[in-house]
Amino acid sequence: MPRYRQARRAKEQSCVLWQEGGERERHIRREKQRSREMKKSTYWRNKVHKEAQCFYCAVPLTPDEATLDHIVPLSQGGKTTKGNVAVCCHTCNARKHSRTPVEWLVFDAEEDHAGFSCS
Repeated sequence: MPRYRQARRAKEQSCVLWQEGGERERHIRREKQRSREMKKSTYWRNKVHKEAQCFYCAVPLTPDEATLDHIVPLSQGGKTTKGNVAVCCHTCNARKHSRTPVEWLVFDAEEDHAGFSCS
């Protein structure tokens, strides 16, 4: 079998594994562990103290109210990196769920959640 076919077959199989949950579930487990570690870090404490408001709705937050949100969700291949996490309130984090901020805005517009406020 030619090399390009072998490479294509390997790529197709890796996509199937990701979709079926094999690699995807391992990725999510690994990144959730990294999230727990990041929440204990000095970086996260400083970020919460410095920003002190929700990334999405700008409601003021105490350190106990702040949650870590992945801007690109783990379920979409996002990682726990300094550039992919944001401080947000529990309400926005729960409503955003596994969507990107743009998808969430479109979802809210479609569902006609005009006037939604976390406060």
